[in-house]
Amino acid sequence: MLVLPFSTDQFAGAATLERAGVGVALDPNAASSADLRAALEGLLLGETAGAASALGSTMRDKPGRQRAFEAMTGGLRRG
Repeated sequence: MLVLPFSTDQFAGAATLERAGVGVALDPNAASSADLRAALEGLLLGETAGAASALGSTMRDKPGRQRAFEAMTGGLRRG
């Protein structure tokens, strides 16, 4: 994901994406078209593409609501 954080919590979200290896954050006030192009090429063709693909696979295998439920209940099953 290419993000251009502008205010408040967007900076923290952008930093988290970068740390996870699934995104690149650029300064929206300083990024040139060449910067945007380079970032997008890196996202689509570089290591980030593999990391994003792997993350997508794990998210499809276990949807967010199931992950959240397990995190809140310690993995207990309803019923």
